[in-house]
Amino acid sequence: MTLFYRGNAKISHSRTSILGLQWRIGCTKEIVLYRWLIAVLCLVLLLPGAPLHAQSASGFELGGQILDFSHPAEMQAAKMKWMKMQISRPSSGSTADAQNVITHARNHGFKVLLSIIGDKSALAANPTQYYADYATFVGAVAALHPDAIEVWNEPNIDQEWPVGQISGTNYAKMLKAAYPAIKAADANVMVISGAPAPTGYFGGFCTANGCDDNIFIQQMKAAGADAYFDCTGLHYNEGVLPPSASSGDPRGSSTHYTRYYPTMVNLYRSTFPTKPLCFTELGYVSPDGLGGLPAGLEWGLNTSAQEQADWLAQAATLSREGGVVRMMIVWNVNTTFMSWNTMAGWAIIRQNDVCLPCATLAAAMSEVPTLYASASTATLTWTRITWAERYRLQIALNSAFSAGLSEYSITGDAQAFTTPALGARTYYWRVQAVGLNGVAGAWSAVQTFTLLMG
Repeated sequence: MTLFYRGNAKISHSRTSILGLQWRIGCTKEIVLYRWLIAVLCLVLLLPGAPLHAQSASGFELGGQILDFSHPAEMQAAKMKWMKMQISRPSSGSTADAQNVITHARNHGFKVLLSIIGDKSALAANPTQYYADYATFVGAVAALHPDAIEVWNEPNIDQEWPVGQISGTNYAKMLKAAYPAIKAADANVMVISGAPAPTGYFGGFCTANGCDDNIFIQQMKAAGADAYFDCTGLHYNEGVLPPSASSGDPRGSSTHYTRYYPTMVNLYRSTFPTKPLCFTELGYVSPDGLGGLPAGLEWGLNTSAQEQADWLAQAATLSREGGVVRMMIVWNVNTTFMSWNTMAGWAIIRQNDVCLPCATLAAAMSEVPTLYASASTATLTWTRITWAERYRLQIALNSAFSAGLSEYSITGDAQAFTTPALGARTYYWRVQAVGLNGVAGAWSAVQTFTLLMG
């Protein structure tokens, strides 16, 4: 469940893995798990009380959360590298669900992120035993070699964690058990902390039913949780403005950090400054093509499907260029709309399998032109972008492109532009590839050239 901050109302959406798999475990698998458990116990004995420190991940990549396996081609078209699915630890301990997701993703060339939850009632009954059981399971899943595991989902709210036991301190105990089990099975599996639900519902505090996420991650930090994950998990899915905005939300509580992409990034990065960020959910809700939105999501009624597409692409660009985000998982790829199903408003594949964000995300994730400037001739050159129909080039008197701006449109075959006569001074310039239907890629880095004679 995800909890959004909206006045005094709880707004949530549920998500369930739709796999239809049978949970079975045979004698052979039991022996394998038994041997694996012995290996983990030996590791613990050799390293008593010593946490394993993760290496920070690098290299931004895009992915999508799926609810079934029906749209790999669209994900590839959007230049997604990751396929995420949420699974639950069964009482049998079977890893069949995980194996099914891994096999499907690998067959289509995707990296695999498994978000692994479990039995909230069993956790409530005996937390210490459940942490150990959960660690055994995620270790067995890691032995199947997924690329990343998210340890639980939104553990700061009562939809996902037992009432009366919700705290970042308790969640850190789960991480401390899970991390070495995962790394013992496969040291290359990236461990992502379970992204909290972004919320201000609890008034800046923790209650029996939940914690505001800023308080929750501070508790995690105080408990030493950052020794037991590689990437900080976070969610952002309540925006009604472009991701570049950090003010101006028309709803109540317009200054709350959960309203804006930049303030969410700043909060989580400042809390865990040595860790990259992993958006395990990022999305924008829109009613277009759905005939409306379920009750409680009225705040998203004014966001069009085109805005959803544009804002997702802008979020991908900001994430890639910001240098602190390792992964952005689009929430979500596909959900069938029903009046009670709150997830469909975030889906990027809509009626008749139309996917507007597939084009905008592809452009945002495409290669960026590399710039070269010849100061003596003011001939500007760049590397060719294969999908470009034209290039948009800007020249200005400052790096913000707010003074003396000139803009030029250049055909896609050209890789050079000679400026008109300009005065003697330093100029700033950048170029952007533009594809079919006006879909634009990211701006290049800003470069300068200097004319000595005018």
